[in-house]
Amino acid sequence: MHVVIIGNGVAGVTAARKLRELSDYEVTIVSGEAPYHFSRPAMMYVSLGQLEREHIKPYRDEEWDRMGIRLVHDTCMHIDAQSKTCSLGSGTTMQADAIVLATGAKPRLLEASIASHRTVLTYSRLSDIDALNVAIHSCKRAAVVGGGLIGAEVTEILSSRGIPTTWFIRESGVYRSHLPEEESEFLTDHVRRRGIDVRINTVVASDDVLGDADLVVVAIGMEPSMSLAEQAGITCTSGIVVNEKFETSAMGIFAIGDCAHLPWGNSQGWYVGREHGATLAAMLTGQSSEYLPSLYYNSAKFFDVEWQVYGTVPRDDVNTFLWMDLQRPRCLRIAHTTDGSVVGVHALGIRLRQSICNEWIMQGRDVDYVRRNIGAALFDPQLSTRVCL
Repeated sequence: MHVVIIGNGVAGVTAARKLRELSDYEVTIVSGEAPYHFSRPAMMYVSLGQLEREHIKPYRDEEWDRMGIRLVHDTCMHIDAQSKTCSLGSGTTMQADAIVLATGAKPRLLEASIASHRTVLTYSRLSDIDALNVAIHSCKRAAVVGGGLIGAEVTEILSSRGIPTTWFIRESGVYRSHLPEEESEFLTDHVRRRGIDVRINTVVASDDVLGDADLVVVAIGMEPSMSLAEQAGITCTSGIVVNEKFETSAMGIFAIGDCAHLPWGNSQGWYVGREHGATLAAMLTGQSSEYLPSLYYNSAKFFDVEWQVYGTVPRDDVNTFLWMDLQRPRCLRIAHTTDGSVVGVHALGIRLRQSICNEWIMQGRDVDYVRRNIGAALFDPQLSTRVCL
């Protein structure tokens, strides 16, 4: 059986490696973005000068041959869904028994028309590292548009290079689209103390808003890359529509990762993509029957403040307990049901143990129990004596 995977992000690569672990299937990965898999969340550390490009390649080049995975650095231009044939940019074609669409997501672009004297970039592809580095050399003032994770990364990169930067955020604070108001305000104040001009409640609807910035980095979110599926006549909505088995409307063609729209919606993120890839491989080799998503987890860094979330923590303050340290930049929130069962925990500036948080949520522990035993979830044993919930 020959499985062709379009996309070499974490979802596609995890699927490929797991398929080879579980079977003798022939596996080919096709990607036009880069000739190798790289850690997308680690891009910022290359731009910050803390890592070299080689450091964000999780696997050595010889690892692919050892595992029997063929890497093709080419762009898939078209898929014939009936014959399961991939037409590549080089003019060659590739026949498959199963095709996995792991095409990821692409940056949303501004609707406003931007003046030609400004350099406009995004920051999500490997080539964006070089593009940003070149632009910084001649940049006098920068603007970052978008208050999410990528916006925070780019703002930190520009700040580290000494570039005066204005950060435009549509919402009332940093990452307010996901965080409760207190945490968003906490981060907004923290970033401002780092010398960043943060403009909240600001929509960049025209070029005039950008002032004298000669570099503009757009980070207003990502949307599923589904043009390849659409061209093949595969059903798409706000993503490539799949069922619990990642099956699309075309037999023998699957979709995983950021591009997939499951019955319960889109679930984007590095950890979700890795889970999709491993689960699909188990399904294709008869090791599993359907996808049952695990407890949600995510993490990020806002300058020097780390953030972790386990389970569901609503952006609106409903049935939650919040602890904030007035002396140091850190806080912790516990979300629970009306009867007190914990459904989510997140923290800023505090590292939590995943196994403990998952256990509390899966067991539906009472919020008072979690408050009394919070020390068991903290990495720093000295910190546990100073966090009293």
